[in-house]
Amino acid sequence: MKDKIKQEYSAGGYVIDLKNKKILLIKTYHNQDVEISIPKGHIDKDENDLTAAKREIAEETGYKNIKLIKKLPPDKYQYISKDSKKIDKIVYQFLFELIDDKQEKQNLSKYENIKPIWVDLDKADKIATFDNVKETIKEIQRIYNGN
Repeated sequence: MKDKIKQEYSAGGYVIDLKNKKILLIKTYHNQDVEISIPKGHIDKDENDLTAAKREIAEETGYKNIKLIKKLPPDKYQYISKDSKKIDKIVYQFLFELIDDKQEKQNLSKYENIKPIWVDLDKADKIATFDNVKETIKEIQRIYNGN
C-alpha cells in the first residue's frame, strides 16, 4: 500500500523597502546549515493566508508596519519530512511594502534561530538559498526595475 502524501499549507511574504531598494530576507540557522529565504510559516486555524503571512513576518523579523501590494502566485513543492514522509507543500505568498522601519523584538520559538537581513533588491536573487525564492525575487526585480 502506498503511503498517503500529507498536504501542508504555509504563508509568507516578500517585504520591499522602496526608499532604499532593499528586500527583507531571513537567515535561518539549522545546526551547521544556513538558509536564506523569506519569512513564512504555518497558517493557524483562525487565520486566513494573508493574516498568517503578516503574523509570520512580524514574528520572524519584528517588522509589523507593512502594506500589502499584491498576492503572488503560491509556491508549490514536495519534500521529505524528518520522519521520511512525503509532504506536498503550498506556500501562499504576498508582496508587501515597508511603511516604517520600526523593528520590534522577534517572537521566535525556542527551536528557531532566525536573523532578519535587508539585502539590495538587485543582489537578493544571488544569495537566496532556494530556486523558487530566487525566481520570485527576479519577478519582483522586473516589477521595480521596469524590465
